[in-house]
Amino acid sequence: MILGEEDDEDLNEVDREDRFRNVVKLAEKYFDRFETNAFLELLPRKTATIALLLRYFQLVLEFQQTKKRNLQARYVLTFVMENLIL
Repeated sequence: MILGEEDDEDLNEVDREDRFRNVVKLAEKYFDRFETNAFLELLPRKTATIALLLRYFQLVLEFQQTKKRNLQARYVLTFVMENLIL
């Protein structure tokens, strides 16, 4: 885990929260470079708050929607080009 629960005994609650916020900021910056499921599995369940992850989820959702629209546009253009050639 990125935020390992086993090495958190020496950290107080504020330090854990700061560490979690830093990890979320990194995830927001590099959201398109790794899988969302893999990232979420690395987070400890007891400190992961949805409020801090909302921006990350929005970025991932927008990225996926844009990717889907681009693929649909490519499909249509390919289909039109193939039909014009024949």
